[in-house]
Amino acid sequence: MLKTIQLLNKQPQLLKLLKEEKVCLVGVSESETKSILETYSKDASELGVYWN
Repeated sequence: MLKTIQLLNKQPQLLKLLKEEKVCLVGVSESETKSILETYSKDASELGVYWN
């Protein structure tokens, strides 16, 4: 999971594709993926950061 988070931090465009369900995370369950997306959404809104 740590490597997944690191990858999403390095390549935020993947987060957008993940939200649009154009890519998936191999070896990560649907509930874990939802948790990751929720966490990033909360962090981004709290910091005023918008993913392109």
